Amino acid sequence: MKELAEDGLPAPSALRAFGNVIMDFFRGFATTLKFTPFLKLCLATFMVFNGFMMVAAFQSYVIIYYVFQGDQALGAEYAGWAGTAGGSNLAGVVQTGPSVSIDGYGEVVEVKAIVGTGSRTGVDMVWSGASYGHFGLDLTGPNGGLVRIDDIEIDDQPRHSAADIA
Repeated sequence: MKELAEDGLPAPSALRAFGNVIMDFFRGFATTLKFTPFLKLCLATFMVFNGFMMVAAFQSYVIIYYVFQGDQALGAEYAGWAGTAGGSNLAGVVQTGPSVSIDGYGEVVEVKAIVGTGSRTGVDMVWSGASYGHFGLDLTGPNGGLVRIDDIEIDDQPRHSAADIA
């Protein structure tokens, strides 16, 4: 039970106890800061986290200005491309899916593109000869837009034949 003085304020013994708890906390905090392995762990965590943040912040800059020599349009298309076994871009194939326009705030749209090895109904991008692919989304339009991406699903469907898809 809380001790109160005659004037309704906490008794001096309660204030003293509270002060002791606070002092004990700061003594423990000082002891922790003197423990070198803990400080090294804090420093390593700080460096790794900030390293990730720096890379994320400068990623588009590096891609556009160093990989694509400043060509912003080409840098934006890097989000998705077909790769060959040698690690180079597979030239001569369509590498962007259909464009979907968002006309109003709160509108929900589905963006879908189907990649296949052969030209058939429903296939948006024919990647014959591709060993792998990089997939992403290009968000284009006026500055200041707000977009929320709920799901990105990439699904391999090798069990389906051309007849099943059509």
